[in-house]
Amino acid sequence: VIAELGARPERVIATKLGEKTLRDHLLTNYSLGAAPDGLFQLLSLLTSGAQRKKAQALSAGEDPDGDSAYLDVLGALHKFPGARPDAEVFLEALDELQPRLYSIASSPKAHPGEVHLTVSAVRWDSKERVRTGIGSCYLADFAKPGDVIPVFVQKSHGFGPPSDDTAPAIMVGPGTGIAPFRAFLEEREARGAPGRNWLFFGDQKRTSDFLYEDQVLDWQRRGVLHRLDLAFSRDQAEKLYVQHR
Repeated sequence: VIAELGARPERVIATKLGEKTLRDHLLTNYSLGAAPDGLFQLLSLLTSGAQRKKAQALSAGEDPDGDSAYLDVLGALHKFPGARPDAEVFLEALDELQPRLYSIASSPKAHPGEVHLTVSAVRWDSKERVRTGIGSCYLADFAKPGDVIPVFVQKSHGFGPPSDDTAPAIMVGPGTGIAPFRAFLEEREARGAPGRNWLFFGDQKRTSDFLYEDQVLDWQRRGVLHRLDLAFSRDQAEKLYVQHR
């Protein structure tokens, strides 16, 4: 992105998010995902003729070339190569980076002083470029043991294990959606809750995608989990999902 702007990465820019170099702002403060309308508005002011009309159309939510689904911030700069906005103005046209929200996958009774997350690295190809998930691939590829990562806890309203320990619980958590239910089951086990627990879990392949398999099967063996229904969609010719179970 910096190269497309023709800007110096070491340039210090003061924004409402603080005083940092351009590189640090782009790495930590701003979203480089889907290009926002404000960026296309800015690009329309720096282009002319057919290019200006395209930028104006994109800023209005239109899709003149049928490629808007692929236009992240870098893609937008590639699409309008003659536009070279000032770095500070460019940042003002971007959206601020939003937090990534993950369900807590552990009970504090089972793991005092710890919080577990269930993270699946998101990666895909888009127009001959490899794209990666901001939060998931940061944790998977860049964060190292001992790093300090800014986090906050967002209270969940009404979503938790039953307050009545005798009440039954039915939990449907395909893929990383198993995270909160692992926490619920750990909590109910730690409380000695006699209520019955029924878990639906699914993903693509059992051999590679059965998250927390050893723990889940141990719960089933010991009667913590009274019923387990599995759905691995790619393990048979006909795709099978949790909703079929």
